[in-house]
Amino acid sequence: MTNRPFYIHPTSEITADVQIGVGTRIWNQAQVREKAHIGQECCFGKGVYMGANVDLGSRVKIQNHVSIFEGVTIEDGAFIGPHACFTNDRLPRAITYDGRLKAATDWEVTPTLVKYGASIGAGSLLSVA
Repeated sequence: MTNRPFYIHPTSEITADVQIGVGTRIWNQAQVREKAHIGQECCFGKGVYMGANVDLGSRVKIQNHVSIFEGVTIEDGAFIGPHACFTNDRLPRAITYDGRLKAATDWEVTPTLVKYGASIGAGSLLSVA
């Protein structure tokens, strides 16, 4: 065990370039992707997925099996209920109009902002307009 100022369960997968604040706890089977930022004193439940470049404030509580995809910013003190899912694509498709498999360059991330102290209920789907 290292002397890190935060806790990561051994079954979680955290990319090396993720920033994690002091006092944050990331529990089992969570995955945090590249260049994500996690503030201080956050708590991740089991099976949380946090995509690349997601920005999370401090004292945020994320319950089990939440999916937070690229383009989401969550401000300080927010609560995200279990099984909530954030989307980031206005036109989700597997292929382009000419039938090619879509690549990262074939779509544009649509940002989502969760404000200070917000509460997102269990099973919520937050889709972009």
